[in-house]
Amino acid sequence: MNILFNKREYKLYKGEKYYSCGGRRLHRDVYEFHYGKIEEGYVIHHVDFDPLNNDISNLIKLTHKDHSKIHEEVKTPEQLKKRITNLLENAQKEAIKWHKSKEGRKWHKEHYEKMKHKMYKTFIKKCSVCGVEFEGDHKSRFCSNKCKSKHRRDSCVDDIVVICEYCGKEFKRNKYAKTKVCSRSCSNRNGSKKRTKI
Repeated sequence: MNILFNKREYKLYKGEKYYSCGGRRLHRDVYEFHYGKIEEGYVIHHVDFDPLNNDISNLIKLTHKDHSKIHEEVKTPEQLKKRITNLLENAQKEAIKWHKSKEGRKWHKEHYEKMKHKMYKTFIKKCSVCGVEFEGDHKSRFCSNKCKSKHRRDSCVDDIVVICEYCGKEFKRNKYAKTKVCSRSCSNRNGSKKRTKI
């Protein structure tokens, strides 16, 4: 059903919540007809939360902040759950996809170049692993992730105790390594054992 107001015909298009006409919203035009122009930073709220009820008695002017607050307060647990699920299942995935895209990486690079001098005071530092000079902040110790990883491996900070798949003895290895045996001899014997079974 179309609505005629102030010589304009407003339609409710498929997938839309509000009646509109050429980019204009009926509820805003009704409010402005009665009270004058809506200032920037304000929105028109439907008091009964029914976007199809555009009677002037059902319309009030609110700031964006107050309007958002009202709509957050009336959300049911089911609505909030649906919103969070949508965020986790769709929005986050799309955001991650964009950040990994060429466009996203380009944006990050440009944004970093713009912000680094404002946010961080940099110094010429010497890498703790390879000794190469690099530009970093007061906390920086390594020139690259490669050197940082080498430092972690050398310092054994990521080591864990596991059981040798062949002899059953405990041995230490980096938690990111795929080693399953404690020594080369156990590796050779374990390989022979598997080949024999085949």
